[in-house]
Amino acid sequence: MSLKQQLFNRYLAIVKENQDFLDSTLGIEKLSKLFLTPVTANYESAKNKIMIVGRETNDWLTSNKHFNSNVYDEDYIQKLMDKSHSYFVKTMDGSQAQGAGFFNFLKKIANKSGKEGLIWSNVYAFDYNKGHINNTKNKNLINSVVKISEELLKAQIEILKPDYIIFATGNEGVQARRQYFPNDKLTDKKLFEGFEVEDLWSFKLPDNDAICYRLHHPSAWGKKRKNEIESYLIDLLPSKE
Repeated sequence: MSLKQQLFNRYLAIVKENQDFLDSTLGIEKLSKLFLTPVTANYESAKNKIMIVGRETNDWLTSNKHFNSNVYDEDYIQKLMDKSHSYFVKTMDGSQAQGAGFFNFLKKIANKSGKEGLIWSNVYAFDYNKGHINNTKNKNLINSVVKISEELLKAQIEILKPDYIIFATGNEGVQARRQYFPNDKLTDKKLFEGFEVEDLWSFKLPDNDAICYRLHHPSAWGKKRKNEIESYLIDLLPSKE
């Protein structure tokens, strides 16, 4: 079974477990549609498999009339997967996108390690009013989004088995990462000389061999510090050659 089909099947299972809640979100103003991480055609055979985890999307299909629906069914899940795939491919091929700082960072990684093995994910599967889900102030909504986001991210890591995972979430995404993967469960923790822990550190997730890095969201750095951290991290990644 292809990785794409495995992802679809798991997404469908997660949606069905949370069906009533997810269907109810389709009528919430300013709440994005569910972001479903895509897998590209050549990922499985890629030399280097690298997952970059951001915080959340920015107005993901919120007002796109082509994505209006009353229910998260199989057709809608497939449509969302196809959209995230086409958006990612077009953006990595040079089209301008929202979140340019984040995607420019991905392009630098692609130049070093190859774009075939890149995966784009987020710690939050929804955005609210073009930003953090906490902006809604609705505790029940926030808790449900966090629950589904955790299930989706863990499923993606399990199925896609990246060699490296870069948590470029910024400070506002740290809480979610710690909830999904508590610090006391992490292994092989490592700091890097010349960098504070909030700038860059590495670790491994429980029962997982992927090398993980945590750093600020790429759009949050000052230019000089941004270049220093990006260059150092990219030097740590494998070459596509």
